[in-house]
Amino acid sequence: MSDRLRPLDGVRGIAALIIACFLHWHDNINPNFVLLRFWNGYLDGRILVEFFFLISGLTFTAFYMKRIANSEVSFSDFIYSRFVRLAPLYYGTLFYVTFMLILRKIFSVGTFTYQYNDVHHFVLNLLMIQNYGLQTDANFNAISWTVCIEVLMYIVFFVVCKMTKTKHTYFAICWGLIIVGYTLEKSDWKGSTFTLVNASIGRGMIAFFFGSLLYFLLLKAYQGGIRLKLIMFSILLIVVSIYYFGGVDVWSHGDWWYMLSGFVFIIYPIMIYLITTVKLIRCFLLLKPLQYLGKISFTIYMCHYPVQLTMDFINKVSKINGSYDNYFIWGLYCICVVTISSIINAFYEKPLINWLRKYKDKIWKDEKLSKLEQF
Repeated sequence: MSDRLRPLDGVRGIAALIIACFLHWHDNINPNFVLLRFWNGYLDGRILVEFFFLISGLTFTAFYMKRIANSEVSFSDFIYSRFVRLAPLYYGTLFYVTFMLILRKIFSVGTFTYQYNDVHHFVLNLLMIQNYGLQTDANFNAISWTVCIEVLMYIVFFVVCKMTKTKHTYFAICWGLIIVGYTLEKSDWKGSTFTLVNASIGRGMIAFFFGSLLYFLLLKAYQGGIRLKLIMFSILLIVVSIYYFGGVDVWSHGDWWYMLSGFVFIIYPIMIYLITTVKLIRCFLLLKPLQYLGKISFTIYMCHYPVQLTMDFINKVSKINGSYDNYFIWGLYCICVVTISSIINAFYEKPLINWLRKYKDKIWKDEKLSKLEQF
């Protein structure tokens, strides 16, 4: 299974770039950027967060489920392994963003994008609970909300794997959690985003636990031949065509339910099946540049907002006041994100992860785990 899933690293890298270079360029820098008005906003990447949650559920089920059920992995080992993977970038970017916010205050530059950068929200970020309902709104390195939700999904996943004795029970619980996730997602429309019952938790729960179920579906699907591939490709083409030509828009809250359901339950699963089975696609995604992008995908995701924050600070303090509404600045930003992420991964993230692993390496007996758990 591990070899089949390797191409997903390449997709993960591409997805991280789309989020960094499209979604948050639009949200934080320039909402009128020309590229983002094309394809009904699908280049925006807003729905790709669900893809990361889905992949997490899939890979965790593939590599952890049996080990947890058989008591080969303790809760402390499991949580520590996730802490080692997430903490260096999570806390590194949090402290850097805090430093930059202090500099902006000293130079009277003002805030950038996220307004609630006080002691209260800093403590919430330190505890990784900034999206559990105690926050006022987005704050500090706000994109780290996904890490906060992932940690909660890890805990729920471990408990479910440990407590269930049969696959049928596990399937039933997963579907139950998906239904709960939909209920939480709907809560966003009722104005309760900033309570423990909120849409962010719902989004993570839906995609993560359907990703877990997807693992078992793929085991069955891999037994199919060319006919199944053609059927899956046809369904994918039809659904995407309906979304695009039917005018379903990622910017519309009224269309969000259709987007969430279609991508999580149809488009992404079929994409993953085709990516992991069609030789031409596999070969493309196994190219070294794309595999490298997958390797630094989490770094790209966590570091692109600090890059934006720094870029805006330099622009204002130097009084250049350059316009962000051109391709050159956007291209320069994209290059900076990838370059800086590569440097941080090589000289900060990896060394610190290796250092932390020395103190508790039991769970890392299977080196394949570290290759797939990038998010």
